[in-house]
Amino acid sequence: MENASATESGIARPPGPSGLPVVGSLFEFVRDEYAFRERCAREYGDLAYYEVLGTPFYQVNSPDGIEHVLVHNNQNYVKGELFQESLGPVLGNGLLNSEGAFWRRQRHLIGPAFEPDRIAEYAETMVDRTEETATRWRDGAVRDVNEDMMELTLEIVADALFGADVGRDVDTVASSCRS
Repeated sequence: MENASATESGIARPPGPSGLPVVGSLFEFVRDEYAFRERCAREYGDLAYYEVLGTPFYQVNSPDGIEHVLVHNNQNYVKGELFQESLGPVLGNGLLNSEGAFWRRQRHLIGPAFEPDRIAEYAETMVDRTEETATRWRDGAVRDVNEDMMELTLEIVADALFGADVGRDVDTVASSCRS
């Protein structure tokens, strides 16, 4: 079932799942967030609208729409209170959750590290670190894939961006990043 195409104020909003009164799409979202988002993209197209516990969400699904929001018109969009409350304690005041002039200054400073020629240089580091990680895995072993991937990502970033080998100290570095 699709939600109404206009709000009480008469402003049109994109199609999306209508959800239940008060909770909106909470149950489907919590049951499997990725499947829910995938369904919204498949069924409602480039832009979908839904609510979770009264909080409105606009899900941008097209590359052009994402470019519009993140590149050409980022000053018109905010990450929102929910994003800040949930990720602020983890990320601090970093590039991912800052906004406005502070974000632009940080983005400008880090930009050169993400130019296409630099990304190509990182490929060898990514492959080498991934191969090293895979050699530590054993057939039949039970692994915490989330932890393994977080450690691998930290090792790649430290090596590619700073030339640092944090392999033996990854737990110490990771815990200091969380503080």
